[in-house]
Amino acid sequence: MHHEMLAPQFSWLTSEPLCRMILFAMAGLGYAYYCLDMKDLVNQYAMLKPVIGSEGQILAYAIKVSWIFGVFAHLAEAIYTAFVCKQTLKMRNKATLSWFIMVSLVGFPMTLKVLEFISVHNSSSLKKNK
Repeated sequence: MHHEMLAPQFSWLTSEPLCRMILFAMAGLGYAYYCLDMKDLVNQYAMLKPVIGSEGQILAYAIKVSWIFGVFAHLAEAIYTAFVCKQTLKMRNKATLSWFIMVSLVGFPMTLKVLEFISVHNSSSLKKNK
């Protein structure tokens, strides 16, 4: 029962608004980082030149920094979450891997769920020790 209650639900990625927003934002940043040519974008929309630079270098830099920061932040959170799931909550490998994947995709909202599980675990441990 312990493992069933702590197992993540992949439906949370689309059913929760903040998760859905972060998932789409990261997908959009990844697409812009790997697939868009900023010079073509500037040539198509001349009114954007003052905002994104004459060759799109300002927007390209902002997208690059945002994408790299997002990826590393989500990976750091995912590693922390996997460690906590394994050490504190004593989850099985499959559940720990599932949490790692979900936190890698959306970050904070899923980490918050794990932290809630930890607070419940800690309060129940305190009650048992009394």
